[in-house]
Amino acid sequence: MAKDTERYFNFPINLLQNFLGNSNEVLHDIVDVGIYLKSLQYKSSLEGDDAEMMEKSMKYLCIQKSRIDERISNAKKILNSKNCSRVIVGLNTKIFWQFYKNEKSELDKVCLLAYLAIKSILGTKPYCKITNEYWFSRMAGYSSTIDKNENHLPNELIRYYNHYQARKIKFILATEWHVVNYSNHNRGFYVSLKLTDEELIYQVEKKRKSYLEKQYRAKQKNAREVALSKLNSAK
Repeated sequence: MAKDTERYFNFPINLLQNFLGNSNEVLHDIVDVGIYLKSLQYKSSLEGDDAEMMEKSMKYLCIQKSRIDERISNAKKILNSKNCSRVIVGLNTKIFWQFYKNEKSELDKVCLLAYLAIKSILGTKPYCKITNEYWFSRMAGYSSTIDKNENHLPNELIRYYNHYQARKIKFILATEWHVVNYSNHNRGFYVSLKLTDEELIYQVEKKRKSYLEKQYRAKQKNAREVALSKLNSAK
């Protein structure tokens, strides 16, 4: 699918909380919410009732017209829930149908969660730094970092919450999902969906060099002030 014809189901990140437990149910909810949110965009600029805007939205997203009232009701229920997150992420319709129509392994599903988590964190930024804690919290459907020891992460996801599995997921994202990632041995790692490997590394190391230079100048300034203080005290 060409970039200019890509379509997305937009939905709040919390819908992913039960994805590994019941992916089909979650995917159904994602469709309903995605159609409804798109219909609201039409409603803000076009004349028509909810059903008419839903029909237009379904046509745009290539969904067969069906269950309109039921979809509206389900979407409103999800979006009006007190647990509904303000963090919205978009799932490409092509990827959606790959997971909806085909049997996927648990690792495949975890990688989808990992990809959507990174998308939701990046937003429109060309790149950013994230920690594994924040990354896995988003994968679990939470807006902010949660403590993995407080039983918030699903058991299926906890199995991947270690250095070996996290590195394996990053490799799959890089080679199959076009997610550029880079770690310079500091806490956390850098990700991008817009930059090349070379561009990301350049930006990270340039920023790191600037930070080290500032640290050095601050250290030199402090050392000078201490030395001058000793000289003044000796007078």
